Amino acid sequence: MQKKMDDARLRADYENLQRLVERIPPEILELAKRGQLSHSDRER
Repeated sequence: MQKKMDDARLRADYENLQRLVERIPPEILELAKRGQLSHSDRER
């Protein structure tokens, strides 16, 4: 039973993170992939 609850929690966390990433503008993701975001950019 505990494993099922843990699995459900992990799935919910994963789905929440997917939704968060989908809301990030593509140009920001591209800059992040290239490592071109400065510290000040991340605080916005």
